[in-house]
Amino acid sequence: MVNKKICNGDNFDYYTFFIKNNLLTCKIYKRKNIKNIYEFSYDEDNNVVVFINPKYTIGFIEKNYDYFTFELLNHFKVSEKLKNGIYFNAHVNSFTIFGKKYFVSNVVDRKNYYEIILGKIYLHLTDMSKRYKLLKSVIIDIAKNYVEQRCKYWAKIMNSRCDHILFNDMIYAFAYYRYANHSITFSIFSLSFDINSFDKLIIHELTHYFHQNHKKHFWETYRKFVKLVN
Repeated sequence: MVNKKICNGDNFDYYTFFIKNNLLTCKIYKRKNIKNIYEFSYDEDNNVVVFINPKYTIGFIEKNYDYFTFELLNHFKVSEKLKNGIYFNAHVNSFTIFGKKYFVSNVVDRKNYYEIILGKIYLHLTDMSKRYKLLKSVIIDIAKNYVEQRCKYWAKIMNSRCDHILFNDMIYAFAYYRYANHSITFSIFSLSFDINSFDKLIIHELTHYFHQNHKKHFWETYRKFVKLVN
């Protein structure tokens, strides 16, 4: 568990993090106009950058190191996919959902629908312009029941609420909680997490039922429940 400032830029510091045998380096900017204590983004070369509210120091990240590095590692995975042009798009021929890999084949047809045969997905398409929308619906259909079960499970344990589940192909966040209607929106990429990591993501979002920010009490509640993850 190490983070270290390695050099300075004009408006940022370079930090390096050692996470699961990966040495990851990113720019950390101080920015006043962010809603949270820290936020992730990508620069013009699809490198991961972190914005941190100037009211807080890198010491805050150290106190919440496990979840920060969990997010950082997954943003680096997104970054690599963006750089290689293989982030979820209309052309992917395989994807992983909660540890299970699925392969995709196209079938020219008069209707747009899909079928799964022996773990392989067949997309029946009238034309390739429909592929992205159909592929996205396949992934959501496969994952939806499991996601609903896990959200209900953790909401009951935490005495929290999750009344609606939505999915989005956003890349700057893996999920977000909307208190107004007690909903969680998950990114398509988050469905590729392993089961334990996805549970941690759910717990993080359900913690927003009690705390709408990421200040001290939020992390105290989060840590109380995340230790229950196997």
